[in-house]
Amino acid sequence: MVKFTERNYKKALDILQLERSEVEAKNTFIDPMTRLDFDYTEAVLQFAVGNSKDALEVMESGIAFSREKQVFYRIDHLYRLATFHSMMVYDEEKTKYYTKKIELYGELADDKEATLFAKYTEIHYLNSYQKDYEKALNLLEHYQDKFELGKFHSPFVHLEKGKALFGLNRFESALIELNQVKIADYIHHPFDLSTFYVKDAYIALCYFALGNQVKSIEHAKIAYDNISAMPDSPYKDFINETYEKIRSRH
Repeated sequence: MVKFTERNYKKALDILQLERSEVEAKNTFIDPMTRLDFDYTEAVLQFAVGNSKDALEVMESGIAFSREKQVFYRIDHLYRLATFHSMMVYDEEKTKYYTKKIELYGELADDKEATLFAKYTEIHYLNSYQKDYEKALNLLEHYQDKFELGKFHSPFVHLEKGKALFGLNRFESALIELNQVKIADYIHHPFDLSTFYVKDAYIALCYFALGNQVKSIEHAKIAYDNISAMPDSPYKDFINETYEKIRSRH
C-alpha cells in the first residue's frame, strides 16, 4: 500500500502477488477474511495497471466466494469496484444491478457511506454517461438536503454540480463549482483520479464557451497532462478529445 500511495501501481501489484503466492503455498487453509482482502486488493491493483480482464476474474471470484461462505467482509468494496467498471464499459444493466446491491447493503448494515456511494453513482452516471444534466442536478440538490452532506463529500458535490451546470449551459455558475473541487490527499486509484481530472476539461469547455481562449487552453492542457499516465477509460477519452478540440481552434 505504500507503493500504491506513491502511485507505483505495478510495483504494488508485484509485491501483493508475491506475498499471496507465498501465503497460499505455505498454508492449506486461509481464513475467508484474508482471502477477501487478497481478492479485493489484487482487483484494485489489476485495474490500476490496466489489466481489466485479470481484475474482473479476481473481483468476480471474490464476490462468488463471499456469497458461498456467507462472509460479507469487503463485499461493499467489491460491489463498488464492479459498479465503476460496469459504467466504464457502458454496461447499463450491470451498473444498475451493482448499484442496487450497494444500496441494499447500506440499508442492511446501516452504512451511510455505502448508501451515499449508491446515490453518487446514480448522479455520476446521469451526468457522465446519460447526459441528463437536469435530472442529475435535481437529484444532487435533493440528496444534499436529505443527507446533510459535509466537507468530506464536498469535492464530489462540487464536481457533479459543476458538470450538470455546464451541461445546462450555465457556464459561469459551473465555473464557480468546478473551481472549488480539490482532490483529497487520500485519493490514489486511477479510477478515482480520472473522474476528478475531468474537472479541468470541463473548466476548459466553460471558458471556451465564454470566449476566453487563454484560460480554455490552459485548463485543457492541465487535464491532458494529468490523465496521460492513467489507463484508458471514458474519462481519458473525454479529456483527450476536449484537448484536441480546443487546441485545434486556439
